[in-house]
Amino acid sequence: MPPKKGGVTSIAFDSVAQILQNEMLALMSAGISPHPQFPHFLTGLNIARDLALVRSEKKYADIKHVVLTVLFFKTLNDLLSACLSMRTGYTLQAFPTLRAALESAELMEYLNEHPDTVEEYIRGSGQFARDTSWIRAELPETKTRSKIYDFLNYYTHANLKGLNVYTSYDVDDLTTAVQVGPTAPRSPIMIPYVFAVMLVAYAVRTMWESDESVASADWVTRFQEFDESAQKFLAAAPAAADITDAG
Repeated sequence: MPPKKGGVTSIAFDSVAQILQNEMLALMSAGISPHPQFPHFLTGLNIARDLALVRSEKKYADIKHVVLTVLFFKTLNDLLSACLSMRTGYTLQAFPTLRAALESAELMEYLNEHPDTVEEYIRGSGQFARDTSWIRAELPETKTRSKIYDFLNYYTHANLKGLNVYTSYDVDDLTTAVQVGPTAPRSPIMIPYVFAVMLVAYAVRTMWESDESVASADWVTRFQEFDESAQKFLAAAPAAADITDAG
């Protein structure tokens, strides 16, 4: 957080009890007046649940579908965790879990497209014995997804710009405070719910494409409408929109 020239950098550090109370108040406020993108994310989560339930009735024996389901649920839990961080006032802390969700969803897509590598993934051998960042280069829209990953990665790490936007506020023209506990971002547009919406659409799309036969026509229509509203994030065609400047 760049201190103000000729100004003062102060601290805001409430008692632990007050911090916990502030978290609850932030969560209550988010329930009363949710961010416009949060209900949109919940729509995607309901679509994800409907797909998971209908898939469970098929009782897959193919290990690929078992692995995809585990990764699908991991991605959804990452997104729920990120949204909880944002709803309780810890927006900066949402970025690592958004990045983790992207990594899990990309792994889902890769394994679905390369089922012959699933056993290797399970064993953690071969290419999967090391960092799996190489997967990004093997998927469509490599440049776009790399740009998205770099954006999330930037705010995951302790860069001063991120700290300034998400953990400080202006007390007056000369004083900036750094805060411990829930902190409202300097602008609501900087709350990255848009990534949660796009990533849930991406993960659901991959699960559906792994076995399109299980979904009803009604579900397909609902999902395609949702996917369109999420800009068909990282779909091979049409090209994914550049949203790295979006909140």
